[in-house]
Amino acid sequence: MQPRISMIVAVANNLVIGSGNELAWHIRDDLRRFRMMTEGKTIIVGRLTFEQLKNAYESRGKPLPDRKQIILTKNTEYQVGLPKCYVCHSLEEALVKAKEIESDEVFVAGGAAIFAQALPFVSRIYMTKVELEVEGDAFFPKYSDFSKVLSEESKEENGIKFRYLILERV
Repeated sequence: MQPRISMIVAVANNLVIGSGNELAWHIRDDLRRFRMMTEGKTIIVGRLTFEQLKNAYESRGKPLPDRKQIILTKNTEYQVGLPKCYVCHSLEEALVKAKEIESDEVFVAGGAAIFAQALPFVSRIYMTKVELEVEGDAFFPKYSDFSKVLSEESKEENGIKFRYLILERV
């Protein structure tokens, strides 16, 4: 059975997802949700996102635990040398690898260029819609094809309102 290809993203009202290779906000509940949803699964990330996640979640310089990680980079010299981490040099190669190592669900987890490349291959988006207009340099692509809302949950943390959405392509 082929795994479902999904995205997991936190995005502001103006489609900003980050600034300076960092999230534009800090919502602990969203980080917990990311961990819970991706544990035991495969994630596809760009090299900069991989390095940011590795530094943010694992101060010992190890990859995110309990996940297989496919790192997408144009740098043919890039090596990770860590368990359950695979380096690919094109989205097509990454998707083939994901289908080899994952039977359930693969999560595309950023950054902006990877989201834009992968959107045509995705059937579901797990979105944290952050009810803010923020400055940033990384943007999520337009996703108007994903208008079927499977679930929606409103939350607030430290004065920041946000919604968890599960969207499917129509």
